Amino acid sequence: MTDDRQDSANHGSDGRTRRRERNVERVLDALIELAAEGRLDPSGEDIAERAGVSHRSLYRYFDDRAALQRAAVDRVMEQISPLLDIKAIGEGALPDRITAFVKARTDTYWGFGPIARTAFSGTWDVVREGIESSRALLGDQLVAQFAPELDMLNHSERRRAIAMLDIPFQFESLEYLVGHAGFDRDDLVEALEAHLRLFLEPLARRRTLD
Repeated sequence: MTDDRQDSANHGSDGRTRRRERNVERVLDALIELAAEGRLDPSGEDIAERAGVSHRSLYRYFDDRAALQRAAVDRVMEQISPLLDIKAIGEGALPDRITAFVKARTDTYWGFGPIARTAFSGTWDVVREGIESSRALLGDQLVAQFAPELDMLNHSERRRAIAMLDIPFQFESLEYLVGHAGFDRDDLVEALEAHLRLFLEPLARRRTLD
């Protein structure tokens, strides 16, 4: 094959690869959008129509429905993972740490909520598994962010305090506050910050006196 023909073949291959990648992203975004609209178990035809691809091509990109769901969850997590990151964790004044922590969790809730709801609908097992596996990691983050205050407690007090601090940040609790109690984004931030202050400010004062 001449160099020109080789270059043409390479360009053609690159073009097909990019087109496939774009179509995969469109399929995943379509499934995420449908979940956000409350359509937690859309048909393959619905996903393909929203993505602008043929239904036949859908499972050329994914081996089965579980693989498609897993890829959609991975795409959402890739998009929101920077929101969960807390810079200089455990450092700084308590009010600043509270603000940073609540922002990270509420931003993540608004970003991941539509997909997470599928876990509690019983529709996507892969989402439920991901939420369960992340609980311990998120709990560790809470402990690290408020270690200066939690270190003032003995073992039993610390265990109880961590559980009580963490309760309103569970997905189920956030869903209750937003879906049942009718909190908007500002309401949610204000309530969660007040909750943390209630538990942590007395410990911060003890720390100052000691």
